[in-house]
Amino acid sequence: MKLSKRDDIGRKLRSVVRHTLMLTRPAIITALTAMGWWFFRDAGYYFPENEPFEAIVTVILVLGVPFGILAAEAVRTAWNKHAQVTTSVLTRNRRQFLLYRDERILTAMHVLLAVFASLVIVVVAFFHYKEAWVGLMMVTVTTFSLSLVWSVIEQLENPRLSPWIRERIPAEWFEEDVDKFFLLEVKNNGRHKKKKKKSKRA
Repeated sequence: MKLSKRDDIGRKLRSVVRHTLMLTRPAIITALTAMGWWFFRDAGYYFPENEPFEAIVTVILVLGVPFGILAAEAVRTAWNKHAQVTTSVLTRNRRQFLLYRDERILTAMHVLLAVFASLVIVVVAFFHYKEAWVGLMMVTVTTFSLSLVWSVIEQLENPRLSPWIRERIPAEWFEEDVDKFFLLEVKNNGRHKKKKKKSKRA
């Protein structure tokens, strides 16, 4: 197997295609949000024109600051996991690879990110824009930026999405059962057996 090199044109082209595809989901989410915003704008659903601008900005900051902190922590965690996986590939450390292969950010963190991001988009979308193109730009930029965070985290968390990793390790590393490798099933069975023995003695 010939590994891809840094100066390989084919490798660079594959990287461009892969990262372009990574932008597909944020682009779709942004397009759907923009269409929804346009529909509600035409129907007259937006904040009153005389609504205090400071109040709306304050709400956006209250929502945006926690999202920024959570997003930064999520990206940092995913990046550290990716670094551990990369190190295990270079050192051929199967145990370390399996230790981090299936690690993901907690679902609760994803829920928090989704809620804060959605609320920020809603507030931005319902602001009263005098010019339609200004509102469209604000909604588009906000939605695409926030949804892009998800794609980046997913890319960092899932080693199966990296051609660089896939071409440098045996295929069975991806198929290995983590519970069996770390003897988790044996430990659980052992505990059950011990409980049964104690009950017989009683």
